[in-house]
Amino acid sequence: NMVETPQSPETMTPIVAGLRELIFKAGLSHDVDELFGQHVVNAVARTIGRAYMLDKDKSAPRGHIDACIGLALAVDAFAHKRKKVGVYVGSVG
Repeated sequence: NMVETPQSPETMTPIVAGLRELIFKAGLSHDVDELFGQHVVNAVARTIGRAYMLDKDKSAPRGHIDACIGLALAVDAFAHKRKKVGVYVGSVG
C-alpha cells in the first residue's frame, strides 16, 4: 500500500523537521549505499517563509535528492506508526 503525501510546504515542513531532528539529536546515519548517501548530501534544509523544505544544494545542481525525501517520508510514517506502511531501503541506482 502507498501513502500519498502532498509535497506542499504545509505538509513537508513537519516531515523535514522530524528528519532533521532525528539526524542531529538521535544520530541517525547510514553508511551502506554510496548513491543513497549522495542523495542525502545533496539535500539542504531551507526555510521559505515559515516553511521548512528540502532543496538541492546549489553546489550539486544536477544531483538528486529523491532518496532523502523518501527517507523523510519513511521516518514520518514510522514516527506516526501508520498502519500497513512498509519501508524498503536498498540501492537507489
